[in-house]
Amino acid sequence: SADSHVMEPPDLWWNALGERFGERTPRLMEEWRGESGRFFYTGGQVRRLMDIEKDAESRDALEDGYVPEKRVAFQRNAGVAAEIMYTSAMLAQLRSPDAEVLQAAAAVYNDWLYDFCAYDSERLVAIAVVPMHDPAWAVREFDRNLARGFRGAMINLGAPAGRSAYRDPSYDPFWARAAEAGAPITLHSGSG
Repeated sequence: SADSHVMEPPDLWWNALGERFGERTPRLMEEWRGESGRFFYTGGQVRRLMDIEKDAESRDALEDGYVPEKRVAFQRNAGVAAEIMYTSAMLAQLRSPDAEVLQAAAAVYNDWLYDFCAYDSERLVAIAVVPMHDPAWAVREFDRNLARGFRGAMINLGAPAGRSAYRDPSYDPFWARAAEAGAPITLHSGSG
């Protein structure tokens, strides 16, 4: 499958970054504007989470998104040889204007995805999330993940707010590194 998605644990970023960034941290929320429920703060907006944990079938489908053993079992049962694994929750986070938090959140996600895909890296193909707010940082994060076996990267759909368009020479080191590595760069409509 060329377009499969993990389902990150919603407390992933709060557990890793909450003390560092406080209320700026992407996180699960139990209340938003006086309304109770399950909400997720992306770093730029709040989204209501569907309550899909009500029945066993939905819980199993959800666990296929973050428990690698279950994902590989699902693949075998479905006759799928391998999946290219993209983010779910980081898509909306890529819209965040808070570059500092976004870069830290992407590094946390990439570390989590590395562990997830390490269970069976032939079947679970890792694609990093690399925000493009700072092209020099993007090259470093891209290289860090290529060294760990990631096969490509997803970047913001368009240049982040306040940045030049992707044709600007400031991005050339990133494009050159991707070309040198032979690693595809993906743009996803949910990311901006």
